[in-house]
Amino acid sequence: MADSGRQLPIIAMLLSLAAPGMATAGPKCLVDHWGGDPELAYQEAIKASTGTDADLNHCRAAGLYRWAAERGHAGAQYGLARKYAEGWGEDRDDVLSHMWATMALQNPKPGQFRISVAIKLRRILENEMSQAQINEARARADHCLLTDFQGCESEPNPSE
Repeated sequence: MADSGRQLPIIAMLLSLAAPGMATAGPKCLVDHWGGDPELAYQEAIKASTGTDADLNHCRAAGLYRWAAERGHAGAQYGLARKYAEGWGEDRDDVLSHMWATMALQNPKPGQFRISVAIKLRRILENEMSQAQINEARARADHCLLTDFQGCESEPNPSE
């Protein structure tokens, strides 16, 4: 099966419905504090996303990705985009997924993050989104940049 970032085997999707950390109403996966280091939060998010059954926690991963993403970490911005695209840890939301992928692509310090994966995710999303949704995602990304990552997931005020 091709890794499109959105295609999940049906059995995994069914099993994930009962898994801890699954989405109910997002954004609900938040962390209050993470020692001040976005890279450490990003690394912990990866562990929470890829751990064994005992320590796999998509909600924790989404919260850690969000914390680091709001502090400008490109890899975390992409990681959060994937969480929204897959509906793991947060409710599936194509607009927020596109917004975070856009933020990762616009990040002046991409770090070890591979830009090609964010481009691929955005293309997949855009094939499924309306033009209005794409425009909203772009407006939210612009708002996020203008506010130094404050209120990124809230709808931008049209008067701004």
